[in-house]
Amino acid sequence: MFILAFAALLAGGPASAASDLAKVRASGKLTILTDLSDPNDLSKLFFRGASGYDGIEYVILQSFAKTLGAKAEVSIVPFSEVFDALGKGRGDVVGADITATPERASRFDLSDSYFPFVQMVVTRTSEKARSFEDLAGKNAITQKGTTWETACRRVPRARLLYTDHQRDLFGRVADGSADFAVVDSPIALTYIEHYPNLKLAWSLPGKEDLAFALRKGSDLTPLLNAHIRKLKSSGAYYALLGRFYGQKGLSIIRASESAPAPPAKR
Repeated sequence: MFILAFAALLAGGPASAASDLAKVRASGKLTILTDLSDPNDLSKLFFRGASGYDGIEYVILQSFAKTLGAKAEVSIVPFSEVFDALGKGRGDVVGADITATPERASRFDLSDSYFPFVQMVVTRTSEKARSFEDLAGKNAITQKGTTWETACRRVPRARLLYTDHQRDLFGRVADGSADFAVVDSPIALTYIEHYPNLKLAWSLPGKEDLAFALRKGSDLTPLLNAHIRKLKSSGAYYALLGRFYGQKGLSIIRASESAPAPPAKR
């Protein structure tokens, strides 16, 4: 129902002769690059359920594909390889919990934000820390190449441990083999309820945004941006978020939208 409603919003959009759009229309498919390497992932951004692919990212991109007269095709790639795969033409768009950063924007097109969020620090409920300074010298569990890793490096003398699985970010803190993790709020919201000895200790200041990545200069980018804006203005976007995150999650997302952006890094 959501997918059909979304697709109708932009049906009949203008044609273009530029390369990426022409390729999608000629092949009849929009190839989405994503990382589903964690079989126990509880995130609701992109996942494979009993009836097929689902999640915020997938529904938006599948409905976008329909406006182009194409079907969404999913190509699973490890997160560390998604940008390289995009650059080599193995897909048309990346939907893999991509944080919009200046460095990424310099190399690829980033869509309008489809999900505002804040980063949150996860600790055990017994932890008294209220700042990165309080966590000095402790063990962080994180994933390579993420903005979470960048945040963890701000902790003085932190020892960084790595995993490929989001569940480990919570499980390792819960079992005491790590002391803290930094994750995006949508992931925090979907995992924390499964670990009664964990808490969301605090949020980092300022909001950030999740975006889809496309090749630099892609003619698909303005069309995807228009699609995202249509979803938001129609109310269908918030209905979709409510479907996956409920009213509590929706209130956090709306608060994130109005939060100021983090200060520019020097």
